Amino acid sequence: MTKTPHPCPSATSTPTVTPTITPVLPALTGLVLDDAALLRLIPARWKIPGTEISAELSTLEGGICQVECIGYRWEGLSAPETLTLILYRTPDFRQAVPATFAARVYYLEQGFSLTPIPAGNLLPDHSWAALDGIRAVVLYTSQGPVVIGVFWETLTELDPASALASLSALAGYQSDILRQNGFLTINPLGTPLP
Repeated sequence: MTKTPHPCPSATSTPTVTPTITPVLPALTGLVLDDAALLRLIPARWKIPGTEISAELSTLEGGICQVECIGYRWEGLSAPETLTLILYRTPDFRQAVPATFAARVYYLEQGFSLTPIPAGNLLPDHSWAALDGIRAVVLYTSQGPVVIGVFWETLTELDPASALASLSALAGYQSDILRQNGFLTINPLGTPLP
C-alpha cells in the first residue's frame, strides 16, 4: 500500500471554495467614443476635435463625480449648436439606474417632455429621452455602474426625430464600448465596485 498525497474526500469533509478574481474595470478615459466614431455616427455636423469638459463636471452640485467622470463637447460646423457626452461611474452598481431616473426628474422639472426613443436601438429598457421644444434633446441610459448622458442643444431649430435617432445611436455605441470592456449590466455581481 502506498501513501496518497491527497486524501479522497469523505462524507464529512468540508468542500473548499476557490475564490474567483474580480476583474478591475479600466478607466473611463480610454473608453469614450472618439472623434472618428462620432463622424461615422453623425457625419459632417461637428467640429473635430471635441473639447474635454471633465473638469467642469467635477464641480457640479450633487457629486456625480464621486468615482470617475468624463465629458466631451463638440460645436456645430455650420450652426450654433453643441453636442455633449458625459459618462460618470457610480460608487455602487445598484446606483446607476436610479441615477438615470433622477436625471429624468431633473429635466422634467426644467420643462422638458418625455419622448419615445426610436425603435431598433441597443439601449436598455430604463433609457429615456426628453425634448425641450425644438431647441434641445437629452438622452440618458446606463451601462453597468456608468451613467451615460447625451445632449444636443441648438439656437436655431432641431429636427427632433433625426436628433433622437443620432443620440440613440451614439449612446448605443458608447454602451457597447463599455460592455466590451467589462462594464456589465446583466449581472451586478459581474461588475466590481470601484
